[in-house]
Amino acid sequence: MSAENPVRIVWIDDEPLHEKDARSLESKRKYLIIEFTSSLEFEDFVEKLEESPDLFLIDDKLRGRSVGVAIAGRIRQKFPETPMYLFTAYPEEYGISTELAEAAKSLGDDVFDLKEIQREGHNILYHDAVDYRRIRESRRASVDTIISLLKAPEDDRERNVRGGEDKTARCG
Repeated sequence: MSAENPVRIVWIDDEPLHEKDARSLESKRKYLIIEFTSSLEFEDFVEKLEESPDLFLIDDKLRGRSVGVAIAGRIRQKFPETPMYLFTAYPEEYGISTELAEAAKSLGDDVFDLKEIQREGHNILYHDAVDYRRIRESRRASVDTIISLLKAPEDDRERNVRGGEDKTARCG
């Protein structure tokens, strides 16, 4: 990535103190931009978004006008190919537990503990967003090209050849 093409992440949260976490992640990773918005401001924010960010990061237990599942659904509707991660501020056993949160989880691509995001989010979110971007940009590429882009381990490449897959098959 470069200054002209940074990784953009939208963090949706109802805890204003987590905006400090977003700024901390940005300071640890060059070319990472995190746009922070509250659940109350989300509708206006998403309407103004003309271009999809590289990834959405959403609190699993949003309060306010819009609940997490409504926000996750709205994101999937407007940006169906953009990855969406949820996070919980509670240990896994207390994490996503309500029916609405479970529905939001089913719309998301992964779920993280907030502490993990605070510690390693600058690496996890950045590299995942870059990988998702590469996949989207290579939709018409062969399976071998995608495996190469993702720098898959050699045994995965071997499995692709031995599995009898058509290496020129188109993805997407």
